[in-house]
Amino acid sequence: MLGRFSIVLQNAVDALAPPTPLHDDFIYHWKRLMKHYLAVSSYREVPIELTNIPAHLDQLQKILQKEDEENTGEKMGPCVEYLLQHSLLDLLATLAASDDPPGMKQYVLQFVTRTVVQIKAPILGHVSVFTSLQKLVSICDGAKHSPCENDEVQFLFSLSALLRKHPQLIPMLDTPVPRTPTLDRRSSVGSEASSHYSLSSSALLSNQLVANGSEAEPLECYTPPLNNPLFRPYIPSPRSRTPKLLPVAARDKTISSGSVDEGCDIYENSSDIGRASETEDDPVFSNEFMILDSLLSYLDSADSKIRVKVCQGIMLLVSLPDSKFVNTVLQNSQICLTIASKLCSLLVEIPQTLDPNLLDELHVSWGLDVPVPLETCATAEGYREALAFFTWFDYCDQLIKEAQPLIADGLAASLRTHFFVEMFPAEDFSNILLLSIICKCFKMTSAPALNREMSVWMVGESREPVSRESASESMSKSLVKAALMNCFNENTAVSLESLRLFEVLLEKGNEHILHCLVLTYVNRRLYLDHKASASQIASWSDEEDEREKNRETNRSASESSEINQRLMTPEANSRRALASGHIEKIVNSFLNVVPFELRSAPTVDNTCYQQYVSESSRQYSRVMAACQTFQWPKMPRNSANTVKEEPVVCLERDECQFYEGFFLEMLFKLLRNLPNQAYEINLQLTAVISRLSLLPHPFLHEYLLNPLLNRKQGSDSLVKALGDVATHLLTRVCEIPDYKVKLINTRHRLLGDIPEETNDDCSLLESIVVLEELCKELAAIAYVKFHSAT
Repeated sequence: MLGRFSIVLQNAVDALAPPTPLHDDFIYHWKRLMKHYLAVSSYREVPIELTNIPAHLDQLQKILQKEDEENTGEKMGPCVEYLLQHSLLDLLATLAASDDPPGMKQYVLQFVTRTVVQIKAPILGHVSVFTSLQKLVSICDGAKHSPCENDEVQFLFSLSALLRKHPQLIPMLDTPVPRTPTLDRRSSVGSEASSHYSLSSSALLSNQLVANGSEAEPLECYTPPLNNPLFRPYIPSPRSRTPKLLPVAARDKTISSGSVDEGCDIYENSSDIGRASETEDDPVFSNEFMILDSLLSYLDSADSKIRVKVCQGIMLLVSLPDSKFVNTVLQNSQICLTIASKLCSLLVEIPQTLDPNLLDELHVSWGLDVPVPLETCATAEGYREALAFFTWFDYCDQLIKEAQPLIADGLAASLRTHFFVEMFPAEDFSNILLLSIICKCFKMTSAPALNREMSVWMVGESREPVSRESASESMSKSLVKAALMNCFNENTAVSLESLRLFEVLLEKGNEHILHCLVLTYVNRRLYLDHKASASQIASWSDEEDEREKNRETNRSASESSEINQRLMTPEANSRRALASGHIEKIVNSFLNVVPFELRSAPTVDNTCYQQYVSESSRQYSRVMAACQTFQWPKMPRNSANTVKEEPVVCLERDECQFYEGFFLEMLFKLLRNLPNQAYEINLQLTAVISRLSLLPHPFLHEYLLNPLLNRKQGSDSLVKALGDVATHLLTRVCEIPDYKVKLINTRHRLLGDIPEETNDDCSLLESIVVLEELCKELAAIAYVKFHSAT
């Protein structure tokens, strides 16, 4: 009842006294706001909350919003026109810079943020608006802690979102910033360029109140008070940039020619300065994107919500589709160094006492607050520091992934140079925690640019193979050499973590890493013995058999070319490259590596490998998807043509020796040392070999998974290493009494069927079980590849 009475009373009042037009009401509240600054008294030193300024700003914003809702389309109303014509935002920006009364900056930022975001009228391109926004952006500095930090970041984020939505407005806030001049003629230009920012508040107040028809005292006789920061000239300070008096190219050319005398004018007239200001290296002005620099200053804020908002704003800005903006970011912004330095500082804070096994349990996302278990925090020192580091690394990865390609390349290159190279030297690769952090970083990386830079950092830029003699010299200081040597470390934990690192590198499916580690050594097929007779040939595919037989019969060149062209038809040969008729022989060859005396599984036939088929099929599908973009051949090519396409370095007369490469050499050595290694290392070694065998490269198929291949004498292979370790195990196990029963018990113990037990022969018996299961898995992989190609 009372509410209805109030409505009736309000309608009656409106009928007798109609509401004030929005334009008049807007002018009224603006005059009341400005009247506060005409009273020169100590009352102005009180906080803004004790004045009427917040209420008037709120009413001004509501009036603008109401007018905008009543207007159809994008037509400007009288209040918006008044706002633009009288440069009200420019005056508010000056008042915010002086923060008079205390707290004015916060309310101005809130007013401008709501006005710019909510008004549909196209006002951002107006000179009185974007110059005011520039002024407000320049006073948002996270290095100076402020109580209105949240409002500053919200203002910057709102502008970033608007620019992302309307990229055509990028020049609005990517404008030249005046530099400190030194030459006389340039000084006049610099002072003229900065005159826009040097207007005193007294002049602004005079213009505003005269235009508004204020009833206050005559402004002509008004003298601004002394020692009042409001009436000091406002000049935004450039952000730590050296003034460029000459474009770099022009300066170098002039100095080299010796045509410049000390103290002479470089520009003959003002038109020269105008033309030079249009170039990228402006002698008086230098473009800087103030919003990005301002946002970067808040990255170390104590408030996590503010940091997330800042990260979102930066991500919006680096994805802006504008070529000039990209150049500004890469040349003048500090984003690359800031991102890398923050990552370095977070890494240094991780204590060395952190358990590396805890890193596998970290599941971070930069945009979410990941709770840390209380029991973990109480027992694990450094867990929170590791969480902060990987959260920021995840943000760096997503930032590079969302950024423009050129900016993404710049950010990734900066991380490689200023983070990975400086924080992970090769001599520290024996640190277990360091290796665990590197593994975690490779696992988390999803941005192509960052993945590419990390691969170059790990294996180097060269894609050429090295010989066995020069391998130790060329890799004496490389990271790969350090990681390879760690695999033979006496410390089991270091060796195990190094093998995990190589498994992660293979799992990521980076073409550059795969090429440098393995493919560059096998893609010329120097392991093949082409002098074998036709009866000795048992290659990977039927097509290869035909090619070798044709070479044996010395057919004419034209006829051989015709046959090779027919055999290289993609539709036929891409399927038959893996669908060899020798698949049964290949599977049985792997299964027969382990003699019956060493087999611990009760089997009556050679179908025991089928337990691995399902898992191998799933993994092979994932590997195929990861490698589908690589320019790998579909099947083995003619070796003669291959040698012509890729020059081979001949070491002994006409014979070209085969070197499997440092990575495969390490795997074969560890495989032959299977009986003398810890069970955990042997398991990790089998994981690396299986991951390598799954790669869908024809030369790697042929080299690793074809035991029937006719190889050159002296060339090493996976099957040969397996056979050597099997022979060694058979010799040693025969010395153990009742070894067959112990071997079967060891298998049940590893499967968890019987309790744990320890004896002197456990390590030897465990290595036999590992070898047996590895051969089954390799047979399953060959079988899966065969069926995938048919």
